[in-house]
This record gives sequence, C-alpha cells and structure tokens, in this order.
Amino acid sequence: MLFFRVLFFRAIGTSLVAAFLLTSARGVAEANCGLDYCPLPEDAKADLSLGTVQLLVRHVEFSSSEGDGSYWEHLLRLEVQRFSNWNFGAWIAPIVLTVDDETRTGVSNPVFFVERREPIADRWKLLGGLQLEMPMGDSHSGIASSHSELLSYVGVAFNGAGVALQAQGGFATSLSEGHGHVGGNPVFVNPHADQEVQGRASLIVPLLDGKLQPGAQLHGRMVVMEEVEDRTFLTGALSVTYQVTTMARLQGRVELPLTDAQRFDWRAGLGIGLAF
Repeated sequence: MLFFRVLFFRAIGTSLVAAFLLTSARGVAEANCGLDYCPLPEDAKADLSLGTVQLLVRHVEFSSSEGDGSYWEHLLRLEVQRFSNWNFGAWIAPIVLTVDDETRTGVSNPVFFVERREPIADRWKLLGGLQLEMPMGDSHSGIASSHSELLSYVGVAFNGAGVALQAQGGFATSLSEGHGHVGGNPVFVNPHADQEVQGRASLIVPLLDGKLQPGAQLHGRMVVMEEVEDRTFLTGALSVTYQVTTMARLQGRVELPLTDAQRFDWRAGLGIGLAF
C-alpha cells in the first residue's frame, strides 16, 4: 500500500507541474461540484444548454473493524445551470453492497444542492453553496445514514489560458440524531462523522483543443467535536474527461487514500454526462 501511495503522490505532483506548463490550450472547463461528488466538469462550449444529467458508476473496496467488502455506486445527478450565476440540482445512488460475502441492495440518501458563482475579477470566481442530505435511504442495510446533514462551503475558481483551478472549504454537520448505526448496522457506504471540516482542491488541463481534459484532485476531511481515533483523512484522485460530442462527455476517475486513516481502500469510476 505504501508503494502505491508514493506512486500516487508522484503522479499528482507531475500533473500539477504539467498544468502550469500547458498554458496555450483553449476551452478550459471548470469543475462544478460540492466537496465530495464531482462526476464531470462543466463545459464552456455548452453555454446554450439548460443543465446536465450525469451518471457515475463507482466501485469501492473497503476494510473496517465492522467488516470488509465492496460496493457498486450508481450515482445519478441532475443539475440546472442556467439561472444567472445559480446552479441547482440533486443526486441519488442505487447501491449494491457486499460485506463479508453477504450482498445487500438499496438506495443512498438523496442530496439536494444549490451553488452560486460570482465573478470577482478577470478569470476569477467566488463560489458558495449548500448541500442537504435527507435520511430517506436504506439505513438498515448499512447503505445510508439515518440522519439529515447540511454541508455549507465557500471557495474560489480560476479559469485561465490552459488551466482551471478550484479550491473549496466547508463544514458538514448532522441536523438530527441517529448518525451511524440503525438496528446495530454500521454505515459502509460513504461513512462520515457528525461534524467535519472538509476541503477540496482540483485542477483540470485541456488538451486537443479542450476535448481531452486530464485532472487531479485532493480531498481532505477532519472530524471535529468528537472523540475518535482517526480524525484526519486525505485522498487523492486522478481523472480524465473526453468530449465525445458537443453535448456528451465521458470521464474516468481513480482515487486512493493518502493517509494511514482511511474510509476506503480504493475507488474507481466511469461517468457520462449529457447536456439538455
């Protein structure tokens, strides 16, 4: 595992250096997401579309004191992008979970979000958003938590000549009792604490006149106001997006933990986005 982490750090470092060297490409896309899910980047060429429908299929392997296993996550995300600088949307994910050779199926909690992006200077935007998770998923199978959660965040985005950068920071907090266990079942799918400080940094570099867009991301979480053994989590991801047509994009993504504290062993996914 240590070898893969060192290799992953080097790959991300190489991507970051390359991003600042490649400054002549056009059609830079900016990542448009909250702090956890970012299936596909926004495409500047789709200015006439109302929004996007996105499907991201991820496979996740995990090891925990509660059990070892994996799950398939079929994330369906709808986003409306054309109300001035406001974006609205929601996502939900059917899950196929396998824990200690037992297979369970269910649906994750739905998440509703709103985000505003305000231009503050040439190529710069200030952004802020809210995400509300509703306890409507399958909590009895360990697929969803049994509480409401609110995530608020702020950030800044830069869309330059050949590179798009984005950084965000936020705070997630439980709005109701019942986090974690329901009927003695732990949460295996996207586990999180009742209060967390979260941060995310992402980078996208367009190639081939913007059709091919490799990227790198870092995502950190720190548990606060709780006595826990593992408090800080950091993951890194490498992704690539390909513009198949003016209205359709494909994306691949691989993510690994970069700290000893981890909530999954690895995860990888494929996504498709269609503008409408």
